[in-house]
Amino acid sequence: MNIGILLVESGQHYSQPLMAGVYDYCTDMGIGLTVFPFGRFNSPHEWEQGRDFLFDFIDSRNIDGLISISSALTTFTDTVWLEEKLKEIGDLPIVSLVQPLSRGALIKTDLAEGFSELIDHLINHHGYRRFGFIGGPESNIDARDRYRLFRELLSVAGIPFNESNYRLGTYEIDSGRSAAGEFIDDGSIEELEVIVCANDLMALGAWQELQGHGYRIPSQVALTGFDNIPFGRYCENPLTTVDQRVRDAGRQAARLLHHNITDTVKVLEEIVPTKSIIRGSCGCMTGIFTDENLMGDLPLETVTFLNDSIVRVKKELGVIRASDELEKFRNQWSSLVIGAIERGVPFYVMYGLLDSLRNSSQIERGDDPLIEQVLLSGGLIIYESINRTEFLDIRIDEFSSHRLDQFGARVISAAETERLGSLIEEELTSLGVSVCMVGRFLSEGIPDKRIHPILCYREGGIPGAEQLDSDGAFESGQLLPDGFRGDESESLIVLPLNNGKETLGVAVLDFEPSQIQLYIGIRTRLSMALKVAANLRKLESEVEQRRLAEEELSKLSLKDELTGLYNRRGFHILTEEQLKKAGTVGKPYAIVYADMDELKLINDNNGHAAGDIALKDAAAALSVSVRDSDIVARLGGDEFGLFVLLDKLEHAQMVKIRLEKAVAEADSEGRRKGREWETTSDNAISVNDFVQRRILARTSSMDRARGANCSLTVT
Repeated sequence: MNIGILLVESGQHYSQPLMAGVYDYCTDMGIGLTVFPFGRFNSPHEWEQGRDFLFDFIDSRNIDGLISISSALTTFTDTVWLEEKLKEIGDLPIVSLVQPLSRGALIKTDLAEGFSELIDHLINHHGYRRFGFIGGPESNIDARDRYRLFRELLSVAGIPFNESNYRLGTYEIDSGRSAAGEFIDDGSIEELEVIVCANDLMALGAWQELQGHGYRIPSQVALTGFDNIPFGRYCENPLTTVDQRVRDAGRQAARLLHHNITDTVKVLEEIVPTKSIIRGSCGCMTGIFTDENLMGDLPLETVTFLNDSIVRVKKELGVIRASDELEKFRNQWSSLVIGAIERGVPFYVMYGLLDSLRNSSQIERGDDPLIEQVLLSGGLIIYESINRTEFLDIRIDEFSSHRLDQFGARVISAAETERLGSLIEEELTSLGVSVCMVGRFLSEGIPDKRIHPILCYREGGIPGAEQLDSDGAFESGQLLPDGFRGDESESLIVLPLNNGKETLGVAVLDFEPSQIQLYIGIRTRLSMALKVAANLRKLESEVEQRRLAEEELSKLSLKDELTGLYNRRGFHILTEEQLKKAGTVGKPYAIVYADMDELKLINDNNGHAAGDIALKDAAAALSVSVRDSDIVARLGGDEFGLFVLLDKLEHAQMVKIRLEKAVAEADSEGRRKGREWETTSDNAISVNDFVQRRILARTSSMDRARGANCSLTVT
C-alpha cells in the first residue's frame, strides 16, 4: 500500500511535524509514503507557483489514498480549484486536514479547547480587557474560525471588542510586522494590553516590529500566538500559544486513511484536541511551565524516557543534605541531558524540566541554598551541552550548505555536457540520497505528462531501455519508470523543478522528514541546473535555426526565384568551381548559352503569367537534358546557361542532341495542354579540350563564351 500527502513546502513549521507523524505511522505499519510539496494555490509569491503539474503524478497505479493539508493549500483561495483537481485524479480515498471537502474524511482541530484555555487565562489570570487581534487571510476557513471563536469568547466573558483593533494578515511573518506597525502608527497600541495573533509567525513578526519601536514584551503589551511552532520557544520571553498537536494529527490522519482504504465501514471525521501553552510572552514567569506543556509534542518513547529520568533525578535531589552528595545528582542529570540530546529533545524542554524541579523542591524544602546550588550545576550541564551541540550543528550546517553550493555550482557548470546525469548522481549520493530520478518534460517548459529521465539511480542501477517508451520517456502517472520502484514501504518525495511559473522537470528522491531543508536545497539547485540546460538547448536551437535560415538565404541569393535554377551569380560561382575541378583532373567540358525565341511576343499576346510559364517550361526542359551534377542557370530575362562536364570531347554532340530532344518534348507537351507558343531557343555551345588549353578558366565569362566554336538553333 502507498499513500500520498499533499502539503505546502513553505509551511515547514506545520508541514514538517505533520509529515513526521504520517511517516511514523507508515513506517510502523510498513506502508509506502509519497510526499507532494505544492505551493499555496493562488499564492501572490512567484516561487510558490508553477507546481500544479504535481497532480499529474498522482495516479491510482501508485497511490492508494491521499492526505491533503487543505487548509494550508487553500490559504489564498477557496476549495473549488482543489476539489476540481482531486476529481480529475479519480475516486481515491481522501483525508483532509482542518478544511472539509465535498468527499472523503476530515481530521478536525478542536480550536475551542485550547483557545478557550488561552483567552480564559488572559482574562482571569492577568485581568486583560483591552485586546487587539491579528487575523489570517479571510479566504481561509481556519483563519475565519479562529477570529470567530475569539469574538465569541470575549462576548461570553462580557468584554467588548473594538473592531478597529482587528488587523488582517496573511499568516506570514511580514504581515505580522505590518499589522503591528499599523497599531503603532495610529496610536492604538497605547490602549492595548494584549495582542492575540491567529498564528505564531504573525506573532513573531509583530514582536520584531514592537521591539524595534521600543515596546517591551510583555511588560508594555502582552503577545500570544497559535500553532506552537519551534521558533516561538526561543524568544526572550517564550511565546504563549496554542498547541494543535500537529504530529499527533499527522499520525491520526494516516491511521484514518489506512482504515478507510482497508475497511468497508468508513470513518468520516475525527477530532484532534488542542491545548494552551502558557509561557512568558503573556506576562507569566517561566516557572509556570508544566511537564505536560513541555513534552506534549514529543514522541511517546521520548516522553517515557524523560519521565523515568525525572523520577530518578528527583529521588537523588530529595536525599541531598550536603554538598558532597551532589555527584549522584550530577550523574543522573547528565544521563538525562545526554539521552534527551540523542532523542532530539529541544534544550528549552531541559530548562523547563529544571524549573519544574526547582518548583517541586521549593514546595518540599523551601528556599534551600544547597538545592539551588545543585540546580545551578544542572543548568551549567545544559549550557555546556548547548555550546557543544551548537558548535557541532554550526559546523554541520556550514558543511551541508557548502556541499549544496558545491553541488549547485557543479551541476550548473555541467549543464551543457552529457555528464549532467552522472554528475547529479555523484553529488546526490554524497549528500546521502540513495534513490533518485531526475527528469525533464519532453515539451520544453510544458508539463505534457511525459518525462524524459536525465538519470535514475538506486544503488547505482540505471533502468534499461525496455522500461521506457520509444522516445526514452515514461508517463508522469507512473511516478517512476517501470521496474525502478522499490518495495511497497518505500517513502519518496516528488520535487517540482521550476523557475517561477516555468515548468522544467521533476525529481523523485527517497524521503526522510527531518531532511526537508536538504530537499528544498536540492530542488532549488536542480531547478537552476535544468534552467541553464534549457537555455543552452534553446540557444543551440536558435543558432541552428539561424544557420538554416542563413543557408536558405544563401541559396536564395544563388537561385532564380521563378524557375528554381541557379541565377547569374550562382552560375558564375559554381562554374568557376567546376572549371577548377576540370583543370585538376584534365576533363573537357561544355558551356551552353541559350536565348528563348519571342518571349516578348508571348508576354505581349498572352500576358506575363504566360511568359512565366514559358520560362518554367524552358527551365524544366534544360534541366532534364543534363545530369544532376551539371549546372543549369537562368542568367536573366530569357537567357539560360549550362555547364556540363564531359567524359570525352566527342560527347559535346550528345549534349546537343539531348537539348534538342528535351525542347521538342516540352513543345509537344505544351501543344497537348493547348498552349499557344513553343519553347524554342537559340543555343551557343562552347566545347573546350582542356588539355589543349584553348580556353582558360575564365571561359565562365558569358561574353567570352559567346565566341564559341559552334552555334545551334533548335526548333
